[in-house]
Amino acid sequence: MRSGKYLRLVGGLVSVGIGIGIVIAILVVVATFVSSVEYDPRVADGDKTRPAQAVEDFLRSSGWLPQAGTGLAQHTDDLVWAAVPDDLTRRITNVTIRHVKITSGDSLIMSLLDDDPTCTAEVDAIVTTADGRKTHLTVQVWEYCLLTPWSLRAYGDGWKPVGVHWKQVQEGNE
Repeated sequence: MRSGKYLRLVGGLVSVGIGIGIVIAILVVVATFVSSVEYDPRVADGDKTRPAQAVEDFLRSSGWLPQAGTGLAQHTDDLVWAAVPDDLTRRITNVTIRHVKITSGDSLIMSLLDDDPTCTAEVDAIVTTADGRKTHLTVQVWEYCLLTPWSLRAYGDGWKPVGVHWKQVQEGNE
């Protein structure tokens, strides 16, 4: 009689131990997970749209698109185009953001423990200039933010450009 109770007790403890082991394994996988999210900015809302808006604002405020391959240069506290074109046909007339990918700078557990975690975003844009050329760019931006599988919380002073990758230039119709 006592051996039956003992076996049930041991069986219950083993089941609990296996359950705890599974929970710990799941927590380890989730904690080491590096969050990333991709989306179409034309249908997203909230904090997710901010990298796309920052890139669009950066391109529009620069006013001009330099020759392909031009990088960014530090000017006071901002990054600006390293070379400004004198060609009036390079004036930006339209910016269309096509795709955004936001990635956490670290694993989920490290981001949760960090007092200033960062995220980076790669924003694909098509820039049209006055001469009709369409240029495909990917602009990298960063921000202090926490990206989890369920949310993005940006809490810095805005997404800042750090680099540009020139992909393709299509000649205009003119």
